[in-house]
Amino acid sequence: MEKNTNNNQAVKFTFFRALMLCFFINGIVYAVGFAFDLIKIYTTILSSFAYCITVIIIIYKSDKQELRRIFAWKKISLAEFSGIIIMFSGAIILYSKLCQIVPLFIPVPDDFWKWWYSSSNSLLLLIISSCVFPGFTEELFYRGLILRRFCRVYSPLKALILSSIIFGLMHVNPWQMITTPFMGFLLGWIYLRYKSIWLCVFLHFMNNLLAIFWISPTVEKYNSAFYTFTELQPLWLDMIGLMLFGIGLFITLMLTKEQQGIFLRKKAIINGCKDNNNDV
Repeated sequence: MEKNTNNNQAVKFTFFRALMLCFFINGIVYAVGFAFDLIKIYTTILSSFAYCITVIIIIYKSDKQELRRIFAWKKISLAEFSGIIIMFSGAIILYSKLCQIVPLFIPVPDDFWKWWYSSSNSLLLLIISSCVFPGFTEELFYRGLILRRFCRVYSPLKALILSSIIFGLMHVNPWQMITTPFMGFLLGWIYLRYKSIWLCVFLHFMNNLLAIFWISPTVEKYNSAFYTFTELQPLWLDMIGLMLFGIGLFITLMLTKEQQGIFLRKKAIINGCKDNNNDV
């Protein structure tokens, strides 16, 4: 018994271990992208596919039951789902404002986004590479693997913060490194509250899809996969976003407080990481 306890302590999934795993996986993805680029093959969707397969293999190799626990379907009522959609819609509006404010303090070099983002001429391939794969793979990795394992080592709040920081760091460029942790924190909070990776995948997909079809006179499209704002979005839109977020958050808290309380309980989350009906 003592030996097993020591082994468990030795393999704690700490922030440093998670960071090293992220560098390893991203190294593989960039290597695959570079290799396909050399032979002039459209790389975005292939790199996304390589990313997805690598994450799945790593999770499966570390614990063969982990994928089953992560992918377990959790029932969410229509009222709960409606509250989440309202809250997340408001969060997207507020997040877009944050993405406009950051470049005011850290100017973006000319044509940076044209170089950073590439897109396909096919709308279907664009949606698959920019929405489907990132929504599925990033939620599987950052919420399904990293956040779940952090909850076995850290408190729920610390696990959320650390996993969100890693989520931001892995976006590499400084503008997204500053903004994406906020969205990562919200997605992580939703995951811990509802224990549904599929819900987070849908919300991530929804956020990325809006980036493709966003239409506004304040938007300048660099290509079909990325846009930037030519001016700050109006205050009235910010107020709508704040209102939607507040209403959705209130609905979410009220519908789940009997099961979890207003704040997430550490004991419930740790137990949820185990193979039972309350699995995180």
